[in-house]
Amino acid sequence: MLDIMVGFASRPGEPCVCAIGMMAQELAVTHPEIRKSCASELSVWTQHVADLLKKAQRLHRPPSRFNPEQVAWFLNSLWQGSMLVAKTQENQQIIVRNLEHARAYLNMLFPGTKPTTPKPKTKQRKKQK
Repeated sequence: MLDIMVGFASRPGEPCVCAIGMMAQELAVTHPEIRKSCASELSVWTQHVADLLKKAQRLHRPPSRFNPEQVAWFLNSLWQGSMLVAKTQENQQIIVRNLEHARAYLNMLFPGTKPTTPKPKTKQRKKQK
């Protein structure tokens, strides 16, 4: 997932932005319905990441205990905040560097594990008789 995020931040000539994050930043206080919608969308992303972290905990049994939901919110906040700061500094590499720090943090939570890239699922063709 971090690789995908780095890919978004590394596209030449295209700023990395999140419409949900921008709307939440600008409209959450004055538009309660927009705030609720943004909160819901940010929660969906965060829950997906929390589920991945729970799965990784079961699979790798890390030595230190951590709360997957809290780590997922930290990563979402890092992602959203990095995009905000990168826009103000006109420097997408801020996002990439922050994601590298996030990767180092996750590597500390799961020492000794190697990140894997899932293989794309392909449909098996039925053999004709």
